[in-house]
Amino acid sequence: MPEYRYRFGERVFEVSLEPAADGHQRAVIREGETITALIFKADSLPGGWRLHLPAGQRRAITAVQDDNRDVWINGFTYALKREAEPANRTQGGGTVSGRIEAQMPGLVRDVLVERGDQVERGQTLVILEAMKMELRAAAPFDGMVKSVSVSKGEIVARGQVLVEVEPNVP
Repeated sequence: MPEYRYRFGERVFEVSLEPAADGHQRAVIREGETITALIFKADSLPGGWRLHLPAGQRRAITAVQDDNRDVWINGFTYALKREAEPANRTQGGGTVSGRIEAQMPGLVRDVLVERGDQVERGQTLVILEAMKMELRAAAPFDGMVKSVSVSKGEIVARGQVLVEVEPNVP
């Protein structure tokens, strides 16, 4: 799933995009500790995109030129500069999209959540054992458990998805 990092003055935004239901897209935008999730449809325009968001959310248009993105949202324009480095990965191997992955091969000692559970940022979701170490996979943000892909006693490979968490949508 694409991940991008943009700068607006001193502010840095990390953006993950993934397909959602019915041809929509889902953007998870992180600025420091603030997480925003948007579901939208996009129409291609010459040099940019028109974003259609559900009622009550912002309207947006983006213009793209090289690494520059001009984003118009409800009358305000933001001149963003795409940074070369990828978006940061969070503790527990997840990305801002909420995919928590095993950092190394190991044994699943415990699964502490189920699909549909509400979780808080930093909450331990899965405990792994690898090379006589206990590894805790934590929630990257407040949200709801979208899926649990492992069971207690299972052996997992490095990079295997353990849990997916969806951020709470404001």
